[in-house]
Amino acid sequence: MNLFHRTASINTHGEIRAIRPWETQIKEGRMLIGPDLAETILREANYGGQRKVEQKDVSVYAEMMRRGLWELSDPITFARLNGNLTLVNGQHRLHAIIAYGREVEFRVAVNMCSTPEEVRALYYRFDTVMRRRTSQQILNAIDLAADHGVSKTIASATYGAIGIIANGFIVPSNYTVRGENAAKLRIVDLRVEACEPWWPAARKMEEALTGAQSDLRPRILRASTFAAALMTMRYQEQKAFDFWRGTSRNDGLKRNDPRHVFVRDLMTRDASAGIHGQGVMAAAVAWNAYFERRPLSIIKIAQNAVLRIAGTPISGKRG
Repeated sequence: MNLFHRTASINTHGEIRAIRPWETQIKEGRMLIGPDLAETILREANYGGQRKVEQKDVSVYAEMMRRGLWELSDPITFARLNGNLTLVNGQHRLHAIIAYGREVEFRVAVNMCSTPEEVRALYYRFDTVMRRRTSQQILNAIDLAADHGVSKTIASATYGAIGIIANGFIVPSNYTVRGENAAKLRIVDLRVEACEPWWPAARKMEEALTGAQSDLRPRILRASTFAAALMTMRYQEQKAFDFWRGTSRNDGLKRNDPRHVFVRDLMTRDASAGIHGQGVMAAAVAWNAYFERRPLSIIKIAQNAVLRIAGTPISGKRG
């Protein structure tokens, strides 16, 4: 007889049942977890109140494992109640192991609990901590600003804008992140790498925004607007410098100057609306008129408008 099945415990309902064989394999500290064990844990021990699995997170974690970018971080965490284990932190990582198809080393932690309420509290503690992580915390940790000679505000704006640029100027969401770009958008190392060619434009944008009006500067730094700004600055530096400096200062601009019209638009438009983000489209309309020396009286964006940013590779051609 298998000795594993002769060990019994009381489960959360007070019923006597055998310790499951895989539970004897779980040791605190470092251990390898393969696809079979990961699948068994998820099937037999996942906490019942876990949030829905986000497939994009699983794909990103699996890609990190394939690329050798995976590092030991937060432990896979179990609660032990009456001898039995319940997974309270790590379901996405275990799904990623299954997708990857190979063993991966993790740190494992086991927390002793006396009641089901303690298990529940432990789960929600981890869930809340994971939800609080933000892009700014990531940026602070890797210190992009100091590395590239820009302020933290500009570093944050660049990091946010790259998510749009790398996704083909489609504002990322659960529905519009293109599969081939998921890793670049979600893996910090790859997203930072994607920023590299844009730092000269970011530094020039910081210079252009010196002396900006306090109510305009944060609107220009919104991700969708700043994505357009970086594109213009990278490919048409001098003209873009004049455009963004003039817009941000809003000092003596004439009525039909595209920058003056853009200022009015910046103050009223929801920059995140629409698949491209209204911020990108509005900036492009104003920039195109300025670049082509055309007057502008109002910024209108058709529902089926194709993005074009004059003087850059964003040509407005479909496909």
